[in-house]
Amino acid sequence: MSYEVQREITAAAGRWHGERGSPHPRAVEAHNVFGAAFYLADLRRPARGHLARTYGRFGTTPWSYLGDPGREYHKACSRLNVITNG
Repeated sequence: MSYEVQREITAAAGRWHGERGSPHPRAVEAHNVFGAAFYLADLRRPARGHLARTYGRFGTTPWSYLGDPGREYHKACSRLNVITNG
């Protein structure tokens, strides 16, 4: 992943995460997407932060693009030392 793409993802995550207030109804989905993007870019710290905020919940998007969604989510969390329910 190019540095420019990494910067764009980081900026998008910052804009989304910066919108504080009441919890967004799609927060877990967004944290999964940003967590996966940072994980694939080997940006461990932001990936860890986003995946920790999923509280062990994952969706088919984005994980199904990598294989079995549950397996891929738990593999990423394990590699990043993020504690999940499974």
